[in-house]
Amino acid sequence: MNTLTILLITFILFLLFLAPPLVKKWYVQKKYSEILEKYREEYKNLNEPSNIYNLEDYRKKQENIIPDRIIKHSLTHDLIWSDEYQDYIKTPRNPLSDDEEA
Repeated sequence: MNTLTILLITFILFLLFLAPPLVKKWYVQKKYSEILEKYREEYKNLNEPSNIYNLEDYRKKQENIIPDRIIKHSLTHDLIWSDEYQDYIKTPRNPLSDDEEA
């Protein structure tokens, strides 16, 4: 009988020290699972993102903005559209000549 009482008291004390962290861990995990499910539902309901563009639409828009297909790249170079390569080519800007400096 004494052994049974000692084992029962040991088990109860063990549960007193072990149960709160386990309950807290379960509660936090449940809370985060609910938040995750909420975000998943919101993600399913989202429409197509607004920051993604069709490449052809972008090129048409750039042609309307920059008709001569020159993009100023830096102080020393421009990007110029090449029909031959179908890409922008980095070309040096024209430096000021001696006549234009004065």
